[in-house]
Amino acid sequence: QFALMTGLRKGNILGLKWEQVNWMDEQITFKVKSKKPGGKEFVLPMSHGVISILLAIGKKDFGHVFLYEGHPITTIDRSFRTARKSAGISDTRFHDLRHTAATWMVRGKDGAPLDVVQHVLGHADIKTTQRYAHRSKEEKKAAMNKLGSIGYIGSV
Repeated sequence: QFALMTGLRKGNILGLKWEQVNWMDEQITFKVKSKKPGGKEFVLPMSHGVISILLAIGKKDFGHVFLYEGHPITTIDRSFRTARKSAGISDTRFHDLRHTAATWMVRGKDGAPLDVVQHVLGHADIKTTQRYAHRSKEEKKAAMNKLGSIGYIGSV
């Protein structure tokens, strides 16, 4: 759920510490994958869903957010395989959740603009975001219908 609600990379999720969570400003600060040593700082606004997940875990002042038996979770591969199997999904990777988050952000009547999704995901280049956010046939058709609804086109 957290991955789908944030679009974050697995490493950022598993490495998340409470010190990165700013409750006052409702945002989380990360280092994003970057060619620069140490990574580039990135700030992610928290949605109500993300806040609910973090509160359900139990707000703390320090340490890793995602724990199992009191220890930081370092891998979720086996759990992810089990979840995939339970859902009847065979060919997917954890990183595909990031693609799904991007797609969900842009889809629908009130979909987010692609450049906003780019910033949410921390992509330096919008071309990367375009590969992540998949548009549906219905969205493309709706875009075409907008052209047909412009009054002066019929008078050409």
